[in-house]
Amino acid sequence: MSKNNNMDSDNYPENQATTTTSRSSGGWRGWLHFQWVRTPIGLLKIGQFILILLGLIIMSTIGSVFGSGVSSLEFFMFIHTTIWVILLIVIILHTLNVYQKLPRLLTCNAVMMISCAVASVMLLICSATVMGKFDWHDTVLAAGSFGIMSMFLFIFETVYYFLKLRREGGFPQPATQTNMADQYQDPVAAEY
Repeated sequence: MSKNNNMDSDNYPENQATTTTSRSSGGWRGWLHFQWVRTPIGLLKIGQFILILLGLIIMSTIGSVFGSGVSSLEFFMFIHTTIWVILLIVIILHTLNVYQKLPRLLTCNAVMMISCAVASVMLLICSATVMGKFDWHDTVLAAGSFGIMSMFLFIFETVYYFLKLRREGGFPQPATQTNMADQYQDPVAAEY
């Protein structure tokens, strides 16, 4: 029985100093970085993702609509779907820590600022159009309001990248491994 107690005590982290370092460098923790979600830009991206998805879900519950405003509904669905897919790709790239390995031209502050500004303008146009054409339809108004709210989140991100562009320039220095480790501090790994 003492042998079983001894084996159970070996499963605690304080008794496995040598095995925790080998586990933290491999496995799912080696390639998934959820620490990015805790950063301000990560929270902003998750908020944008949820608001765009809610707008798409609400707009998809509309039955048959006829008249001159059908093209504005299709435009709304196209813009929201496109932005939602791009957000999904960005979140996956950040979570897998592949985003920093993309060409610097794609991740530079100026390109990100312009992309967010274009997205916010497109969200404003498509949401305002459907809300103006279907001001009598509550479901369309709800979906359009989620588009307007997500537009404000994209404006916040545009301002963030503008300030970052002014502070760091168009092409900030690429992060080294130690800088990335400092940027995404893992509280679980720090305990061991």
